[in-house]
Amino acid sequence: MINEVKSKLIANDEELKQLLEVHLGKPKQVEKIFQLIKNHYENGRLKKSAFNIWAFLGGLFYFLYRKMYYTAGIIFVIMFISTFINVSSSAISAGMSAGCAFAALPLYLEKFFRDAEKSGYGQRPLEEVKQEMAKKGGYNNWAILLLFLVTAIIVFAEVYA
Repeated sequence: MINEVKSKLIANDEELKQLLEVHLGKPKQVEKIFQLIKNHYENGRLKKSAFNIWAFLGGLFYFLYRKMYYTAGIIFVIMFISTFINVSSSAISAGMSAGCAFAALPLYLEKFFRDAEKSGYGQRPLEEVKQEMAKKGGYNNWAILLLFLVTAIIVFAEVYA
């Protein structure tokens, strides 16, 4: 079913742009993501990814910011488990950052198409789908506050430890 939604959306430029705009919550990003979808999607899969500097720098918090809570949870579990492995924490951190940077776009697009399917794309009027997509997409500003809070706690612990 999700592949059917992908195919319909990729074939309909105008509706794809409209849904991307409400889901992204940032109109400046629409054309960039639209072009990546049109130029690099083949057989329902993204054949080329892009490096996302914000996902590289923010990691877990980037995915929380983009409302990708399932992905953020998986990253948190991996980070938690990695604390028990006897490997350099900087190597794990660098690997996680690079992984987040290259996985951000494909994971976001999968969420976008899944949200379009759950919103009833192709079965409900476009305006209703857009309203649902706006709720499911966008961004969560609390993630930025959480990032600053965690950073402040770490800095405080390092300075006063």
